[in-house]
Amino acid sequence: MSVLSKKVAKNVEVIAANEEAGWLSKLNAILVGEDALGHLTVRYLSLALLLIATVVGFMTYTQSKFFGSLNVSLRPDMLSGIFAILLVAPLYLRRIITWSPSIYYILSAVLNVTVTAVLVQAVLGAASSTLLSLPLPFVLAMGLATTWLGIRPLAPLAWAFVILLGILNLQAASEAMGLWGYLFVISAGLGIFLQFPFEPQRILNEVKYDFIGPPEDIVEPTKSLMRAEVPDRVRDGNGA
Repeated sequence: MSVLSKKVAKNVEVIAANEEAGWLSKLNAILVGEDALGHLTVRYLSLALLLIATVVGFMTYTQSKFFGSLNVSLRPDMLSGIFAILLVAPLYLRRIITWSPSIYYILSAVLNVTVTAVLVQAVLGAASSTLLSLPLPFVLAMGLATTWLGIRPLAPLAWAFVILLGILNLQAASEAMGLWGYLFVISAGLGIFLQFPFEPQRILNEVKYDFIGPPEDIVEPTKSLMRAEVPDRVRDGNGA
């Protein structure tokens, strides 16, 4: 082999090694790096995950029974859609999820309501035939009403009944969907959470406000439309 050939082969090896190191560096940055995803990347990822959850939620599943099998569908209807809107609307009214009349926000809002409606269908008993499913629409309506109207002593009790009665229906839906149910939960959860600003304390304050009420000594009120009319005497904590 000539000297020129040896130099060319060496240069090729160096280039290949540099390319491999570059790919490994990029892979490390993506998987275990500290760099956050870009703004547009987060939006595309959120929409993609919500679309996956919607497709999974609209599929028909077969649930095995003692005598034959039963086709299960969690596709939303008018009732579950209304419940879903009432569940999702506070996220926008309290500015936990921002809103603007753009294509992205409209699409994300529709998908948020849709995946929530699928979950509501599961809670209401679309995959179950137990008698406990009969009062669930009324119990869920009571929970939403007490939360929207600010009746805090009754809201935790109403939601506790929703959880206790709905868990059996969720179990039936989980058995029918199998691994698809896990994919639905992961896709829908991440798709919605990616729209949240990373402010855990603020979100925790919003939840506490619904079930406990405003703290006695709020140093700085949270930026929420629901807090805008809290009396000054409550924020000061002196009752005067």
